[in-house]
Amino acid sequence: MKHSVLVFAISFGIAALTPVASAQSENSIEQRFYAALAKAADNAAPKETKKVGGGGGGNFIDVPNGGGILVGFKVWQGDYSGHRIIRGIQPIYQTATGRVPGDLHGEKNGAPTTIEAKDGYAVAAIEARGGDRLDGLEVLFWKIHAVDVSLDAEGSYKSEWIGGKGGSKSRHPLTGNGSPVIGISGASGSDVDRVSLIYCERH
Repeated sequence: MKHSVLVFAISFGIAALTPVASAQSENSIEQRFYAALAKAADNAAPKETKKVGGGGGGNFIDVPNGGGILVGFKVWQGDYSGHRIIRGIQPIYQTATGRVPGDLHGEKNGAPTTIEAKDGYAVAAIEARGGDRLDGLEVLFWKIHAVDVSLDAEGSYKSEWIGGKGGSKSRHPLTGNGSPVIGISGASGSDVDRVSLIYCERH
């Protein structure tokens, strides 16, 4: 695995500590956070949301080596049967060493649209629409809460809608209900046929 390297700082809300102790504590929390994501990435049976889209294409699972949290996508659009669809999608992950791209699923078509979380936030859910293909989506970002390896709805915000609004199915929310999203799965060929989110189940 190879989803532009920007390192973000997480505010963990630790009070009454000296600067050195505070930094050590924050580093320890961040290390535990990424260790939990790495463990989830090695899970042979990851938790997934339902899928949106059609039944064609070749199956894929995209989870970064060593673990990470999904923070965005690069998306390429195209046309299928007279309406707008998602032609290609590439996840972007925050890892212990920075932001890295995942694999491209589908195909590139012109310039991509990049949807990427601001510092301290990650993908909590996507709302997608699909029929025979993945037609379009928007992304919901929640605040990273590293202490208990979760996402917090505080300050949540959405991306713009990307792609078309056709398809025979209504919008479907895909969410881990506050659990960190560690990858995506689905199927693709020359287009993105379907997609779901892979998440780290909280205990």
